[in-house]
Amino acid sequence: LRENKWYSTTNVFIQFRSRFINELFITCSRDRLLSICLNKAGSCVVETCLKAANKKQINAFIQFIKEEHALILDQLLTHKFGNYVIKTLINKLYDGGVKYNEYLRMTINTIHLNICDLYSSSFYFYHDQNNYFDGNGNRYVQRSPYYHSKTLLQQCRNIKQKIDSQYKYNKYNN
Repeated sequence: LRENKWYSTTNVFIQFRSRFINELFITCSRDRLLSICLNKAGSCVVETCLKAANKKQINAFIQFIKEEHALILDQLLTHKFGNYVIKTLINKLYDGGVKYNEYLRMTINTIHLNICDLYSSSFYFYHDQNNYFDGNGNRYVQRSPYYHSKTLLQQCRNIKQKIDSQYKYNKYNN
């Protein structure tokens, strides 16, 4: 499915890749796609598909993760393999330039409004105030549910700050 391989320029491969990505993002059931994203090998397949996807396919995937007040997005962000899928999506949208600006803004705002406040600094660290003791008296610190996504959420925070500063700049200069 990679674009930079020798076979990626053949017409048959391009048609197959597009059909495969459509089936995965558009016609696949919600539960099936979620289980693929949460699987180690499946998440790699979804990441490769996201890298090769067109605007329509990206939009379908974003609509999928936004369903039910971003419950699926939350599940992916808290999962040890699923968070890589979201990281690939954010990188694709961020590197895609102007044609993906609206999708990037929509995805970042969905994370900010439904998952966690990106301006808060405590969403990805250990919660020191939540000390627990096991049966033997040993202390341990509870991890944040977003422990696997801490670098991704930091990247989202930086993007959110850029988006907000551009919005303020455009608002005052127009």
